[in-house]
Order: sequence, then structure tokens, then C-alpha cells
Amino acid sequence: MKMFKLSVTFFIVVLQVYSKDTLNGVSFHSPNFIDKNLKSLEITVLESVFQCMGKKMSIETVPFGRHIDKYNSSDKFDFVTSAPASSKAKGYKTISHSNYYNGIVVDTTKFNNVKSLDDLEDLIVIGFQDASKILPGLKKKIPLMAKYKETVNQESQVRLLLNNRTDAIIIDSVIFYNYANKLKLSTNVDTKKKRYQFIDVFPTTKYHLYFRDIKNQKSFDSCLNNMYKAGKIEKIRNQYFINKLYRTI
Repeated sequence: MKMFKLSVTFFIVVLQVYSKDTLNGVSFHSPNFIDKNLKSLEITVLESVFQCMGKKMSIETVPFGRHIDKYNSSDKFDFVTSAPASSKAKGYKTISHSNYYNGIVVDTTKFNNVKSLDDLEDLIVIGFQDASKILPGLKKKIPLMAKYKETVNQESQVRLLLNNRTDAIIIDSVIFYNYANKLKLSTNVDTKKKRYQFIDVFPTTKYHLYFRDIKNQKSFDSCLNNMYKAGKIEKIRNQYFINKLYRTI
């Protein structure tokens, strides 16, 4: 009888673990993707996919560049989101659920001839964290620049450009658009005589989720793929005006 009771108890524990309704994830703060209030394009997409999976999600956000390390170091997270294909995240990678349009932003009243990475020669440039690892061709061009550094704080990155503290920044177009407009409204930055241009020099960076459980990864991919085919993802993106029109301010 004792052996029978132990077997039943074990079965109940396993059932509870694998029927968990809420999956815990980690991501990073980012305007129009994931912000501190968890209101964003990416959250809306993920909520829709998770609903299709029959799951709920709980996401903790941290500064950019730290989300993958936090996921890898703690089994309390079932998934990590906003991870590039080149990341070293553990688990099983999904198909891409979001795209980033990274490029160069300059003040064209000072630099109106920047069309490629080669034109950053002798300029002071600030990239986002790990940009030189993610974006093709950037690392090779860094020695030609007057100065190059990367920062985890993308709002600070935009602020430095608006305040003439750097010549160019490398950033996603939508992230730049959001922070630039936020700073214009909240500070006395003079933008009347300036035109900041986004130069599209990098291929689209596709971002993924990594799940620890392959069953969740397969379920996610199946739901997301069906939503792409039905035009549901495009409809969600249009709600947030995510398109290639946001190139200047």
C-alpha cells in the first residue's frame, strides 16, 4: 500500500508541472516593443499567440542585453523573448515574431552625405548594446571611426544625438522615433532647424523566442504561422504604425 501511495503522489506532481497555464518569460524594456508598463506591439502579438496556445504569460523586463543572461541563469523562466538568432539562449528557437529595422541616424544639417557604413569614417558613433555582434559589417568599420562605443540605455543614446554630443547613432528606426519624440516633448532640445535622417543600411534583424520545453516551442510556431497566413499579425502591426514610413523627424 505504501508503494502505491508514492506512485500516485508522483503522478499528481508531474501532472501539475506539465499542465501549467501561465508561462514565465523575460524580455527587455523597449518602446513600441516592450516598455516598463508591458503595453506594446510585442506584448499584443505575444498575448494573441499565447491565447491560441491555450496559455497565459507573465513577463519580467530588464535592461537590453541582460534578458538572455537572466533567462539562461534561472530555471524559473520558461522562455525569453526578443532574442536574435545569433544569441546563446538555451532551449528551442521559434520562428520570428518581430522585426527590428536598424540603421544610422544623423543630423543632416551637419552630415548630409551619410549613405553607408563607409561614410562614418572619422565620426563619433554610439551603437546599442551588442550592435557590433548582431549587425553585419559593423565590426569591421569601427577602426575607421573617430570613436565608437555601445550603450544599454537607448534613450540616452538618442539624447546624446539631439544634444550634439555624438555625430551618429546606430539604432532601430521605431525606437529612435519614439525616444526622439518623447525627448522633444519633455526637454528644451532645439529641433526646429534640424532634420534627423534614418539611413537604412542593415538587413532586417529578426527576433525570436526561446522555450525550454520543445512542446511549447512547437505550439507557439504553429499558432504564429497560422496567424501570419491569416493576416492577423499584419493587422496588429498596423495598430502600432510599424512600417517603413518612420524614417525622419
